[in-house]
Amino acid sequence: SGHATLVLGGEIVEGKPTTPGEIRGTSIKGGERRELSGGDMVHISPNVPHQLLLKPGEQFTYAIVKIDAQ
Repeated sequence: SGHATLVLGGEIVEGKPTTPGEIRGTSIKGGERRELSGGDMVHISPNVPHQLLLKPGEQFTYAIVKIDAQ
């Protein structure tokens, strides 16, 4: 439920490995923005940078299914 903006692709800013196969950074430079709302489904391919952005005061409820590519 709610609304958010998903940023896909681009480059991770100040990226650092946090766990095996995972890099986290402060933001994403570039990338494509997509507006999300309740009921939307998104597939994010492995190794594609992504970030979820919320406007101040907004809430977004979502579920994640992550499958390790091993």
